[in-house]
Parts: sequence; C-alpha cells; structure tokens
Amino acid sequence: MKITASQKAALASYGRAVIATVLSAVLVGAKSWSDIGAAFIAAALPPIIRGLNPNDKDFGVGSK
Repeated sequence: MKITASQKAALASYGRAVIATVLSAVLVGAKSWSDIGAAFIAAALPPIIRGLNPNDKDFGVGSK
C-alpha cells in the first residue's frame, strides 16, 4: 500500500496536534497516564473528524 501525499500531510497534521497537546498537558502538570491519554484522545479527535468529512478537499473522505 502506497501512502499518498495527502495521506502524508494528514499524518503530519495529526502528529503535530498530538505532540503539541500531550506536551502541553505534561508541561502544566499532567502526571497520570489517564490525563496523558485524555490529552492524546483530545488531540486525535480534530484530525479524525476532518478526515471523515467528505466536504474537506484536503484530508476528507475521497480526497486525492
């Protein structure tokens, strides 16, 4: 399976969101795995929602 440029861009967007959110949570004092996991889930939701949106021409379902 070959990864397209659009898929690479979507993965990069997801990675940036996760790193920024989890790092922010840790820097403000999140020490439990449940807090860090919650930050991870919070970071994952926007790119997933964007990916499921058929009207999103860059990352949505059916984009090129």
